[in-house]
Amino acid sequence: MNYSFVALCSLTTYALSHSLGASAFTGAVIRYRAYSTKGLSAAEVGVLVTFCSLTYALGVMVLVGLVFLLDPALDTRFAEVLSPGMVRWIAWGLLGLSAFYLVCSALRLPDLKIRNFRISYPCLPIALRQVLVAPIELLFAGGILYFALPATGNPGYVVVLGVFVVAFTLALMSHAPGA
Repeated sequence: MNYSFVALCSLTTYALSHSLGASAFTGAVIRYRAYSTKGLSAAEVGVLVTFCSLTYALGVMVLVGLVFLLDPALDTRFAEVLSPGMVRWIAWGLLGLSAFYLVCSALRLPDLKIRNFRISYPCLPIALRQVLVAPIELLFAGGILYFALPATGNPGYVVVLGVFVVAFTLALMSHAPGA
């Protein structure tokens, strides 16, 4: 499978799944349709969808962790729900989970088995790319929102990014199948 097919499939899946809603479900259906034409089985597409979902989750964890630590005033935006101290613990916890994932990949821990379904940790170079590249998509999406806001009263890019990532992720979770 060549990179241009994968890139086109990713772009199409991203655009359509977020436009149609229920992105976890619609994205899986679109990926299944595309990758089955290249000979992948339903189980293999399931692993691919899991990998993409995990990559997104890693991006969110890294970005939320960094944003909450880089802008201490951001915790006031969530004061009704979380105390400032809790925001710091969440930030460190999210970054710690991301680091733990990298350690598990580096140690090549055994596969995760659920009945006949098996998921392997990716090799360390792939896991590093996941953790480094995944936040970039969210940085751009947050940038689009930031530049769409009027200059007057604009709280700044980091605040907009933090609120966007948290709100967008909560919205995705509330529309996921089974939620």
